[in-house]
Amino acid sequence: MASADEAYLRQVAQVYGVTDPPEVEVVKEVGPKEQVDLVVACMHELGWPEVRVQDGGISYPWTPEVQDDVGRAMYTCYARYPLRPELFEPTEEMYRQLYDYYTDELVPCLRSHGLVVSSPPSWKAWIAGVQAGEDYWNPVAEVDPADYPTDACPPLPPELSSE
Repeated sequence: MASADEAYLRQVAQVYGVTDPPEVEVVKEVGPKEQVDLVVACMHELGWPEVRVQDGGISYPWTPEVQDDVGRAMYTCYARYPLRPELFEPTEEMYRQLYDYYTDELVPCLRSHGLVVSSPPSWKAWIAGVQAGEDYWNPVAEVDPADYPTDACPPLPPELSSE
């Protein structure tokens, strides 16, 4: 199979702090729910048995000592099982849901856990960047993965994280 969408992989690398991502062969393109289970199984294969599914998201031990190794493994697993290409062709309504979730729910949640997150751009500026194919403002990428409260602050809204 070919490699996963480059923009998707850039976002994954950014989220997991991988500055020099490895080349990874795609095993299967999947939907979001299937991806969670496959990424967890992949992490187990790569020697991280404590990674698990919790509250619909992936929970993993992330300490400064293993941060780079876990990040690289997470990148590898997400690259092996990328989201299906049609999921990258969302409607403006889907982008609006994501933006509203980021600004109305995720940022306040992250801040309530004492995390510093930048103020969001305006909807107009954000969607213009998305439509231009640029890396868009994503509060998840601004939080150190070791500090990210995955269980309390899911990185995606429920309506966008289902199959």
